[in-house]
Amino acid sequence: MKAKGIAQPELVPNEEEEEINLEHVLPDQPEANWPEIDPELAAAYSNRIGNMVLLQAKKNSTIGNASFADKRKVLAASTYLLTAEVGDCPTWTVMEIQKRQKRLAEYAVETWPLD
Repeated sequence: MKAKGIAQPELVPNEEEEEINLEHVLPDQPEANWPEIDPELAAAYSNRIGNMVLLQAKKNSTIGNASFADKRKVLAASTYLLTAEVGDCPTWTVMEIQKRQKRLAEYAVETWPLD
């Protein structure tokens, strides 16, 4: 995945001011910000790779357990294409997590073939 044509994309993780970490798009405890997601489903899907994106730590801290509508803006602005793609989704449900998980698995096989 190429960065969005930016000379200095977010490619150097964990330097003091540019620390990168994993954002759980659907939080494991969604509370009132995610009323359409059952807490049991959230527990089952929050830690799946299809639900995780790379994001600058400061931005991740800012969005916390916010609703997807609020997170979308931050995710869409990321220079990480796979993160920005999530921000382009109109909704974030179990179905989107499953689709993304399958796509990431396909990318993994292409990127790291066994032969």
